Amino acid sequence: MVTLPVSGSTSKSHTCVENAGPCPLASRDPVALSGPPVFFASAVIDARESKYVMLNCDLSDSEKICNLLPGADAPTILPLKDKNKVAIHALCQEPVFWETMENLKKTGASSILVMPVEKVLN
Repeated sequence: MVTLPVSGSTSKSHTCVENAGPCPLASRDPVALSGPPVFFASAVIDARESKYVMLNCDLSDSEKICNLLPGADAPTILPLKDKNKVAIHALCQEPVFWETMENLKKTGASSILVMPVEKVLN
């Protein structure tokens, strides 16, 4: 491991693992410190339009509910303690509006949680 002092500080430092490739902290170049700007910008833009949706439903309703989730490619379906119930987690690429949530509820979803996404790395 290599310990690098933080510029302007005698007490703070960053540690990089040797043989893990170049350590961006070894450079004072702002681009090297932040990573490829286009990569990070697209991650933030993707996140702006994304929501993480979690809900519970009957196993028999899961296919209909997955079809209602906007932009979700492959939702995760997890079994619950009740063998007839599942939890569905999905990253939705389109905004989830109240109307979508109402349709999910009418189709049998419960405990619907919609969370913002900070970053998406595809």
